[in-house]
Amino acid sequence: MVNALPDVRTDYEFQWYDGPLTHMHVSMKQPNFDLRATLLRIVGVGHIFGTKITVPGTQRLSGDDFMKMSFLITPDIKLVHLSRTYLDCFLSGLRDAGHLRNPEGLAAPPHLGVQLKTQVTTDAKTLRPGRLDIDAVKNELSIRFSNDLLLTSLAQRGANYMAVDYGDVEERFADVARHIGSEATDDQISEIVRRPATKKLPEVDYSKIFENFDEARRLGDVFEARRKALINSAIQTGRILATAPTGG
Repeated sequence: MVNALPDVRTDYEFQWYDGPLTHMHVSMKQPNFDLRATLLRIVGVGHIFGTKITVPGTQRLSGDDFMKMSFLITPDIKLVHLSRTYLDCFLSGLRDAGHLRNPEGLAAPPHLGVQLKTQVTTDAKTLRPGRLDIDAVKNELSIRFSNDLLLTSLAQRGANYMAVDYGDVEERFADVARHIGSEATDDQISEIVRRPATKKLPEVDYSKIFENFDEARRLGDVFEARRKALINSAIQTGRILATAPTGG
């Protein structure tokens, strides 16, 4: 959505990931990686520039990973930490549906745009009925919480850090735009919220597909309470530090 702001340019998806990447991904783990220089090279000067950084939920960040990542994302970079319900992420992975193009939406970034799908290839009819591996569910939810726990420590950066719950993106998009320095008008921001480049995948009733889905949902509720408390704490910490007087 931020790419649709008139004074912002974003592209690609930067990944902290061990594994094969597509043409739209850039590995942050490559030797001598420079985040700012890479962004300038692929996006160019003259705008507010940025990218999406993804920490895969199936790989637990180590302390060493986090130290390297926080070194690459220098404190002067505006950071928006977006966190989504972990069980929703797990279920989206089962569908392997990717991003769905909104036919009435605004233009997507060039390299993301070619990845957008025009129709869902995995829905309730194509998911194989059966039982969920609850140990696998618990493991992924645990990894996602562990990674969020590390990332929320970046709230100590104060004004340059912002935490946003995925469910609040539309409501807080104007705050995000101001946070990164956009001077878009209220009307422009409203239009972006109304016409995003992507749209949500059709709802699926997983309880009719997986006979033990209630067990997974109860586990998801436990982690959701933890996630909400963590993100709300990061939001409050960021706000307090952003308004705190500096020494001197």
